[in-house]
Amino acid sequence: MSEKIDDLMLNYRMETAYITKKSAETLSFVNPRRLRTAQIQSLTSQLMKGKHFDSCLVVNQKKGYHLNIIDGQHRVVAMRKYFETYPDARIQVALAIYKNLNADDEREVYHNWNVSIKQTTDDFINSYRDEISIYSLLINEIPCSVYSGPKTMKIKDLINAHIGAKEKPYKGGESRTSYDFVKYMQKLTKEDVERMKQIFRLIHAVFNPDGLKDFHKLSAFKNTVYRALYYLVENNVDQLGEDYVKRRMKTSLANRAIISQYQRFYGRRASVDAYLAFKNLLNDTQSDKKFV
Repeated sequence: MSEKIDDLMLNYRMETAYITKKSAETLSFVNPRRLRTAQIQSLTSQLMKGKHFDSCLVVNQKKGYHLNIIDGQHRVVAMRKYFETYPDARIQVALAIYKNLNADDEREVYHNWNVSIKQTTDDFINSYRDEISIYSLLINEIPCSVYSGPKTMKIKDLINAHIGAKEKPYKGGESRTSYDFVKYMQKLTKEDVERMKQIFRLIHAVFNPDGLKDFHKLSAFKNTVYRALYYLVENNVDQLGEDYVKRRMKTSLANRAIISQYQRFYGRRASVDAYLAFKNLLNDTQSDKKFV
């Protein structure tokens, strides 16, 4: 990649904005492309069902606050169709904003957003970290970071586990779009962080008794497995007691091959399967205390 393009890709800021019927009509398209009717219909249907887009709009801010849409033409057209039915509605969107690009720069930016730098959920968290009130508290209280590291878990994996623990019955978590994921994080409180820390410490005590600094490499802290274990702790520790939950997990799950077996699988279905398998082992006892 040329130095010029590198500079372009780094020279943007993330911002949230509300699109209204009026503002949607003022948006201009950079190099308008042939519209795919099926895609517009799908996006419009998504909006009608109260769901959001899974990516930000990439824009070039010209003089004042006039925005040229570099990437997001189909989404803008879908919003315009949505406003035909709901003219007084507002749609909150994420914007990746460049400033005063020329035509050649706009084409280069479009190419790169569509070929090489599609934003992941981790990228969204990183972009919005200053707008997530619990972000600093989270990374200070739990060994975690946006992209993980030698001594940290991914923030996304921690939050996904926390999301999934609210499901009744358990569906595996991890069903939100990148943008909705960040919005969910913005609603979390210090009480949520305290609960995540409590559960992390319990799992850490059971599955990393030697206190390895690179604990995140252990099977119990892999995304699919951690979500299942988190669900079991979250929904049982208050009823069964922390000591009992720890003891049963150490006896039934720690150092068992089944934990490493499930680390090889990904997705919601795999996490549900892991939860059910772990729960059966935990309840294989004569004790009247049972995990739900």
